[in-house]
Amino acid sequence: MSYSPIPGYTLLMTLTPPPEPPLAPEAPPELTRTILGIVQVALEAAFGMRDVTSLPKNRFAQRLRTQITAFLRSGAPRGPVRLQRIAHQGAQCPKPRFADPLAIRVIAAMEVHGAAIVGEKNQKTFAGRLEMSEGKRQWVLVSLRVF
Repeated sequence: MSYSPIPGYTLLMTLTPPPEPPLAPEAPPELTRTILGIVQVALEAAFGMRDVTSLPKNRFAQRLRTQITAFLRSGAPRGPVRLQRIAHQGAQCPKPRFADPLAIRVIAAMEVHGAAIVGEKNQKTFAGRLEMSEGKRQWVLVSLRVF
């Protein structure tokens, strides 16, 4: 932001905002369909429509299974889930300066958030994180919080 003088007025200044950052490019439709499917399955498990043990281990992290189980035990509403809106934003992860040969490096991460309707009238919001590790080359849902 910067201030610039108004001609003819000594003590008044105009505030000019900084230029808008460029918009992120749209994600390819196949990526959006993949993410939508992963989140839909996780939400169905979180609201009791799917068994948590039936979630495939290659797409859903153990930490996510623990979060879903805790959410179900806390008295979450049960019923069919319909996604109302969903948005995602991803980024490439930089290479670490000192590489650990035993560590699994995450090459891309994505945050997902949106709203879903559970049953007839319960509206819930959610936020989650997907990661793509170097060896697997597929998106894995590692965290999902329902509010």
